[in-house]
Amino acid sequence: MKKRGKFIFIGLLVSLAIIMIGCSFDHGITDPGIKNVPFNERVCLNSLESNLARVLWHQIAATEAVLEAVQNHVDIPEHEIARSARCENYGLQALGRFLPSDLSTLYRTRVQVNSAGRAIGYEVVTLQHELDEILTTFNNELRRYTPQFLEGQCFGGMAYIEGSQIIMAGGVSYSIYSIEGIAIAEILQAIVDGEDPEEKALRVSYEIEAMFRGLYDDYGRGLWLRTAPRWSGGRVTYRWSNTNPVSTTFRTEIRRAMRSWESAAHGRIRFTEFNDTPWNWTLVGLGQLNVLTIYERNISGGGIATPGSFPFGISFMTLYQGLYVVNPGGHTIYSLALHELGHVLGLQHEHQRWDRDRFVQVTRSGLNYVRLPEVTLFLPYPWIEFRTIRIGFLRIRIPVIVIRVASFPQFKRTSAFDFNSIMIYSGLPIVPAANQNSRYGIFREGRWETRIVTTLSPMDKEFIRRLY
Repeated sequence: MKKRGKFIFIGLLVSLAIIMIGCSFDHGITDPGIKNVPFNERVCLNSLESNLARVLWHQIAATEAVLEAVQNHVDIPEHEIARSARCENYGLQALGRFLPSDLSTLYRTRVQVNSAGRAIGYEVVTLQHELDEILTTFNNELRRYTPQFLEGQCFGGMAYIEGSQIIMAGGVSYSIYSIEGIAIAEILQAIVDGEDPEEKALRVSYEIEAMFRGLYDDYGRGLWLRTAPRWSGGRVTYRWSNTNPVSTTFRTEIRRAMRSWESAAHGRIRFTEFNDTPWNWTLVGLGQLNVLTIYERNISGGGIATPGSFPFGISFMTLYQGLYVVNPGGHTIYSLALHELGHVLGLQHEHQRWDRDRFVQVTRSGLNYVRLPEVTLFLPYPWIEFRTIRIGFLRIRIPVIVIRVASFPQFKRTSAFDFNSIMIYSGLPIVPAANQNSRYGIFREGRWETRIVTTLSPMDKEFIRRLY
């Protein structure tokens, strides 16, 4: 892991990695002439050149196939669709209201075809079987476009490969098997092939715009903090791990930490427990519903979490199973949950600010201590902007890549350094002498240092309200 420290942070690829596709119900489509034409008939897959465009094509085609399968089994009243749109419901998730918990109880007769596409008779299929078929096909297509990089392969100081992860400059990592990984690989492969990454990003952008031409509904920006995609609408859907069961005590304290963040954000953040149904797992498999999985494990350190919201169930938070509910002078389940949920919401460590040397001395090494640059370099870099398209009665946000040349802030931050933030580590020497007091830290073993923080500070609360 020492290699990570050798890479400088460049906004070139981090921005490209942040891709979220969110859905919400809407009634009708802008152009009635293309309302009933399936997306895969409007756009020819073989005409697309970029892997990112092809993956988006497959994702939307799979989403349409899922909707068609559901409608073949269940009648969804038009007035219910319109009501869902007005209420800004959860989009595809709302279809679950019309479905039984066991999708194998819904069945129909369909034409049976052979490998050549010829009809050879009829077969009885369940909705669960049809959805499994669609997801299997989509996952196979996703794997086709998964980058085939070598272990340890480096890309000009911007990223390198370790295991199944693309390790970005600055330590941010993404799974190779994800739309984010495929998007990053689009630019990395251009570097390998000796192409201009800026020109490559432009070509991909133009292709995606052409692919969805005529379907755009509105425009919106979807990037946030440049390194961590935020949870759409402030809704964090979470589930408890089945492989490492989370005890009742941990669940109670973690939920208490969730309520604290919700209160701090004045309702702009909502933690909602995942409804463990076959339909919702179908949406996770399509990348249309992001889920945070929570673990209780025997790990080194107090906890770890992915920064932000990612599709296909990649987001996770793990707490050390040896934590206590009450621990005078030390961390508890609640305080560590507050910290790790801060990461889940996209927050970085306070002691990793670019200006941190004016306030604390950081001599420890590792990804949790590296100082993060305040601005990007003066380089052309791709930027994701989201546009909304309409597919049937759904509104789907899709990414479009644009190019900017500027020095741009990498992180939003509070103007003042927060010694009492839940996101700061304890035991860091405080400098200079003007800051060495009980307001900012504790005096221990002959020096003033940062204390163990167990609650959200006033600036933590103010900051999360500004971000969401």
